[in-house]
Amino acid sequence: MTRSIWTDRDVNGNIIQQSVTIGNYSANLTTGDAGYNDNIRYRFSADMLTADLNSAARYNSRVTRDETTCDDGSPCLLVTVLDTFGAAIQNPGEAQAFSGFLRRTWLNLQSGQQVKFESFWVLDNGQERVDFTQRTLLVEKVQTAPQWVLDLLAKVVAP
Repeated sequence: MTRSIWTDRDVNGNIIQQSVTIGNYSANLTTGDAGYNDNIRYRFSADMLTADLNSAARYNSRVTRDETTCDDGSPCLLVTVLDTFGAAIQNPGEAQAFSGFLRRTWLNLQSGQQVKFESFWVLDNGQERVDFTQRTLLVEKVQTAPQWVLDLLAKVVAP
């Protein structure tokens, strides 16, 4: 991986943070922090599923799979890993206790790529609350990257 962009958004879709890595140099465009990454290139991986399946085997988590569609309409395999606790946990400052967590990974059946990952808290009443969502957009095989990607990469000038 020689170039990557990471964008964090709030629940309304507003950008709250963006960072760009080119080679071994990273710049956080929101905070202004920048620097070299110990002269080691960042090894990108969109693989969230391998760690989840390893964890599921260790903790006897419930694993299910369903055929569905990806956000772009292509066929996807949805793998869900559910962990439940013996007793609900009430974190300070939280309105409701949670009794487990689950992770969902969408794999594009045409490309084999993991295109989306979400983690959820399972609330004590059985409802799910999204904790984290990651969507992976790979642009290395297109003729020209989207303009917004080119614009972000152009903002980074390594010393």
